[in-house]
Amino acid sequence: MKKDHAIALLGGTAKKAAEAMGYRAVQTVYLWPDELPQATADRVMGAVARISKPVAAGVPPPSNQELSHG
Repeated sequence: MKKDHAIALLGGTAKKAAEAMGYRAVQTVYLWPDELPQATADRVMGAVARISKPVAAGVPPPSNQELSHG
C-alpha cells in the first residue's frame, strides 16, 4: 500500500491519519516509507475498519475478555 493511499483512507491529512492510528506525533506518518510494510498496511486497514464502521445503537462493543477467548 502506498503512503498517500493510506493517508487518504485515514482522513486525507497526515494529522487525521496519525489520530486514526493512535499516534501522538504527526511526524510518525511523515516518516512512513512511500511503500508501507505489510504490518503497517494491516494496521491502516484495521484503523479504517474501526473508524468507518458505526457502532449499532444499544449494542456495546465486545470487552477485552470476550476478544481473548478466540
